[in-house]
Amino acid sequence: MSQDACALNTDGSLKDASDITFFNDPDDDVPLPQVPMHDPLQELSSYLTLPLEETDNIVAWWGGSAVPSERAFSSGGITSTLQCNALAPATFSALQLLKAGYRNGHVSAATEAEEFVAMLD
Repeated sequence: MSQDACALNTDGSLKDASDITFFNDPDDDVPLPQVPMHDPLQELSSYLTLPLEETDNIVAWWGGSAVPSERAFSSGGITSTLQCNALAPATFSALQLLKAGYRNGHVSAATEAEEFVAMLD
């Protein structure tokens, strides 16, 4: 992972999420691919219309659902690297939520900026 993957600008301010390169692991040289934007309400609607999954082994099924939480812990390790370890706990938490929002398509800097400008008019 390169030095420019840090979430802080040289003046100590937070970078815009679009300027941050995300990695799955601090030792990775290849960044995570960009996730296309999607509609969370459509995703929920699609999920709710799926048929129920039947399983004979709930433990095996449940273990497969641990991947998102493991990814969240890995993402935390990437945010708090040796180069970027002076973040206040509230800033670290906010940055983690923001990273997840951008990665999952729930937050868009362009959309937020457009809404802000429209509010000013």
